[in-house]
Amino acid sequence: MKYDIGIVIPVYNATETVKELLRLLTELLAGYRWRVCLVDDHSDEEVFRYLCNLCLPEEVSLIRLSQNCGQQNAVLCGIRRIAETCATIVTMDDDLQHPPQFLSALINKIEEGYDLVYAVADEKAQPFYRNLGSHLRDLFFTLVFHLPAGYRVSSYRIMTHQLAEKIAAWDGNFFYFSAAALRLNPKIANMRYLSGQQSVRNSCYSLKKLITLYLKLVWNYAPFAKRKHGKKTSCPYTIQSIIEGVQ
Repeated sequence: MKYDIGIVIPVYNATETVKELLRLLTELLAGYRWRVCLVDDHSDEEVFRYLCNLCLPEEVSLIRLSQNCGQQNAVLCGIRRIAETCATIVTMDDDLQHPPQFLSALINKIEEGYDLVYAVADEKAQPFYRNLGSHLRDLFFTLVFHLPAGYRVSSYRIMTHQLAEKIAAWDGNFFYFSAAALRLNPKIANMRYLSGQQSVRNSCYSLKKLITLYLKLVWNYAPFAKRKHGKKTSCPYTIQSIIEGVQ
């Protein structure tokens, strides 16, 4: 493997937090061979110019999608970009809600022989409504996708390159990371961290949208799903440009 760690960060209309996150990663990963793949989910033009001008050191590449495709598809795009060259792959958000200081603990945990480790925020640090939504999501994954009881999923996670390559091979036009991962029966673990601040972003999922999402998950990923895997379908995203960082 060319790199020890590859980090996928989906970005949408974020600027200063991305710059600060990259600064912290540079400090924390000094002893590793590492790469970051920023996937710009078609942010505003001003944001894209900011990323190009201030967030592209040599360890970073920036992929801009042709249209807004959602966080899940941005994650898939990034995983496909770096899975073959990185021994482990991390995904994390662009708003500093996922403490980069926790990466060393995740790296140590994955080295114990796990395929996938989810970093989960301490419930005490989260508002009640966010905890409730998370528990309903995890219950759904337990019932449909056999997530072990008591385990939780999140967008802050680390995985082996073997699992990442299998996930990257997803051939459908509806992608959801945890569903794609759990159908492969990986050996998973949870690690908890204390969330430092509340997110300024509100969930875009209404009850109607959640029901629609869960129906799509069942149709595309459940063991009894009707969808036939292996049939060629359209890619759920298109790439507008790829820009590599410079020294």
